Amino acid sequence: MSETSARCGWARNELSISYHDAEWGVPVRDDRTLFEFLILEGAQAGLSWDTILRKRARYREVFDNFAAAKVALYDEAKVAELLQDAGIIRNRLKIAAAITNAQKFLAVQAEFGSFDAYIWQFVEWRQRWNYWQQMSEVPAQTPQSDAMSKDLQKRGFKFVGSTICYAFMQATGMVNDHLLDCFRYEEVKWIRRLSEAAEEAEYFFDNYKELMTREEVLTYYYFCNYSGTLGTPLIPEILPLAQTGEDLFRRNLVARLRRDYPNEAIVHRCPKCNIVEGRVKAKSCPHCYYSGEEPQFY
Repeated sequence: MSETSARCGWARNELSISYHDAEWGVPVRDDRTLFEFLILEGAQAGLSWDTILRKRARYREVFDNFAAAKVALYDEAKVAELLQDAGIIRNRLKIAAAITNAQKFLAVQAEFGSFDAYIWQFVEWRQRWNYWQQMSEVPAQTPQSDAMSKDLQKRGFKFVGSTICYAFMQATGMVNDHLLDCFRYEEVKWIRRLSEAAEEAEYFFDNYKELMTREEVLTYYYFCNYSGTLGTPLIPEILPLAQTGEDLFRRNLVARLRRDYPNEAIVHRCPKCNIVEGRVKAKSCPHCYYSGEEPQFY
């Protein structure tokens, strides 16, 4: 980020700036990290997030790096120990809630296969993009956080009111609440697209693994998702893969079409660039990527 780039106004000190620039709003699909934010957001109730960030490292130490299976077994002796630790929020109700939530977290995992599979249903398993221009526009809760809160409470979770749930959604990237002029707004959008591309690539690989390696499939999908933005500085480490994917796009499009139509001798003339691709059926031109008209058959 350049010194002139804008960021959300709540990030004002070293800790919050680092957190804002690297974590906040990035989609989280890992259960351990989801559990960490569930506990930290509950601990924040009535306090500032800066306070939690200052104590986060100590929380990880004394809460077994937020391993839910371990936290669920904490006894009175462990609670007494935590209440004496100045490195965390020494609130008996919040500590008891963390243990209860760990137990309920495990129950959700058993029911849904993962907490991720459960919690992301409240945004239909896809990050929601908001379009705020000022911090005053950002809501404290939404119908989605209301629904999440209601269901979590029904399952026995504690410290999961709608406001806490919405903060959890912001932190774990279920919503992108970076302001429009914040440099992270577009970056977070592309991180989500990259994640979706990887998921789609795995599905594609299952169907075409005899034609392409997993690495080739990934680069093919990186190109498909970044073809309109090659050269952008948003996620520079991805650009080589996307550029490699351009060559793979040309080659593998032909390969998979030949797989699907092995016995057809078809000529495709692109109505845009007028280049002929022999002996292959194509709806997207491998030369200019034009798509929109049916191929011509000869």
